[in-house]
Amino acid sequence: MDSRDLACLMIGIMLGAGIGYIGSNMMKPIVESYSFATTLSLTSTSSSMLVGQTITFKVGINITLPSELQAIPNINMINQYLLQDKQVSLLVKGATQELWGTFGTKTTTYLLEEGTTQFVYTTNINDTYQIKAVFSGTNLLKASESSILTLTVTP
Repeated sequence: MDSRDLACLMIGIMLGAGIGYIGSNMMKPIVESYSFATTLSLTSTSSSMLVGQTITFKVGINITLPSELQAIPNINMINQYLLQDKQVSLLVKGATQELWGTFGTKTTTYLLEEGTTQFVYTTNINDTYQIKAVFSGTNLLKASESSILTLTVTP
């Protein structure tokens, strides 16, 4: 069962359409017609640090649900399903670099805050860095990038 099939089943149950073939098939045209837009937020504990110190970046994925789906009871169950276990990458680029490098990739959780993960970053090179988060998307969620944060590292 892929994620679209599971989403069909969950929406069918929430709307009282039933479990199994009938409920799932009633919801399939609704779910298959969507590719949910996402936004990616990126925050940090600071915009500057000393060489060798650590900084924490928090990344969050949010879904923009169409208005016709927002009225479904318990739609937050769909959000929970869609936002957990998604791969998010943190990209870094120094002031003299032309290409972005991948600092790391992590998986989102839904336990304390929906669709979030954290990266702990440290560097021994003083520079001004640009940092952004990237989500590649899934068959139900569109790809997105965060805004760029600037991090200044001094000796």
